Amino acid sequence: LDAFLHRNTSSSSSSSRAAAGVAGGGAAGMAVLAAAERAAKRHGKGGKGGKGEGPQLSFDPETAFKVLRSAGYAQHALFVAEQAEQPEWILDVLLEDMSSYTEALAFIGMLPRRQQAQALQRYGKLLIGAAPDDTTALLMALCMPGSDPLQQPGASAAAAADDKFTASVADYAQLYADRPTRLLYLCEFILFNSSEGDVPNEQQLYHTLLELYLAEQLVDHELQEATAGSAAEVAPQARRDKARDLLQRGWQPHMAQPKYDSEHALVLCRQHSYIPGLVLLYDKKRLHREVLAVHMEAGDYSSLISACIQYSDAAAGVGSRTLQHM
Repeated sequence: LDAFLHRNTSSSSSSSRAAAGVAGGGAAGMAVLAAAERAAKRHGKGGKGGKGEGPQLSFDPETAFKVLRSAGYAQHALFVAEQAEQPEWILDVLLEDMSSYTEALAFIGMLPRRQQAQALQRYGKLLIGAAPDDTTALLMALCMPGSDPLQQPGASAAAAADDKFTASVADYAQLYADRPTRLLYLCEFILFNSSEGDVPNEQQLYHTLLELYLAEQLVDHELQEATAGSAAEVAPQARRDKARDLLQRGWQPHMAQPKYDSEHALVLCRQHSYIPGLVLLYDKKRLHREVLAVHMEAGDYSSLISACIQYSDAAAGVGSRTLQHM
């Protein structure tokens, strides 16, 4: 089978797998590929291939690839996929037949950025389940702005456009249903490591992070299996403190409008009874009576009196309303 593949494959530069050979083979494999070649001739796909500089196969690579995979010849199918220069075929074999997750991630990382995004959308659930940290690291790079095309002289217009491509976290959030802490780290990395004014999908990042910070529980699947009960929990109070910092970061005093949807943030804070967030947002929106109402409902009289003093000049009647309530 090895000899058959090499004899019927011509390329200007042999791949590393071709040089090393592939394991397995035998009369059964030869019969499989012979059948593939016959099928190619029946469909008029045989011959010497195109005139390009890439590999030229004397048999139909798609037929050979499918037949080899179905017969269990994963290494040989991978060789055909590489010679045919088909990234999806290569990843199908590496992930579904060989479970070579590290090699698959390395291969994805060498693809153009748009192809990386497509591959991670297709295989992301499998990769995150097997190698969550490495897959998340690849997504971190893909969701951050790429290299500056101007720093790459001689790059084609297509290559320059691909280098500028930035993936959206929203396209991959559903992949982290069982690993929310990885999604939290991914969003934090992108938001806190991007240059001011150059944060991709900024509003979506704020919304996703706020929801994760306010979640009642945030436990990764493998941690839940390895530990019992609250030992697997990511400190909820620490996350709630981060939620307030996030709201402040996205709506600083010099900003006329926040970097997030304030109404959406209010809904999240109400759903999770997050009083510091409600107070901050109502204060930013100058809804002083709502601030007082939050403190009244919480029975926090110290904060209620402090708010009364703070808003006494801005909102008439707040003092009498507070006294009436007390």
